Amino acid sequence: MREAIRPSPNASRPTSQQLQTLSQRLGYARHAVSVAEGLARRNRQTGVATRLRQAGVHMDRIIAGVDGLTTASDIADVVSAVQRLQSIGAIASNTRGAAVAFGQLFSALGRLCSHLPPPLNTYADFLAASGNFFSDVRDLIDPQTRFSHREDGGAVDTSRPYRP
Repeated sequence: MREAIRPSPNASRPTSQQLQTLSQRLGYARHAVSVAEGLARRNRQTGVATRLRQAGVHMDRIIAGVDGLTTASDIADVVSAVQRLQSIGAIASNTRGAAVAFGQLFSALGRLCSHLPPPLNTYADFLAASGNFFSDVRDLIDPQTRFSHREDGGAVDTSRPYRP
């Protein structure tokens, strides 16, 4: 009987992007196994073809498991963003933290929506790319952090009152 694999206490969980990359590379390997199986059948090597077909079935199961982990990771990211937003309390007291938390929430929702069927996945890419939107807008409209741009391309700090 095999011993269960236990994660290291210091190991961080893989990111959604790492899991997607793993799934994509496993897909490439699965395609290679399919090609090799076809070549084995063509050369009448039925024993080899049968083993490759069995390996392909196992690879399909692994890919499905990794895809499930990706979805679980995206769900965990949404939950984490909601918890962070709840921990902020009144948004007016911490606008920067709230803007970052909203960005994380919308990005996580976008990644999660990418796993859903149409039309639910329609705005997945848009939402996933909105990470810095809220903090950028906050920086633009907050008088304490906004900058004006000069004609020569430089920036002028407008957070302090103008005094000639």
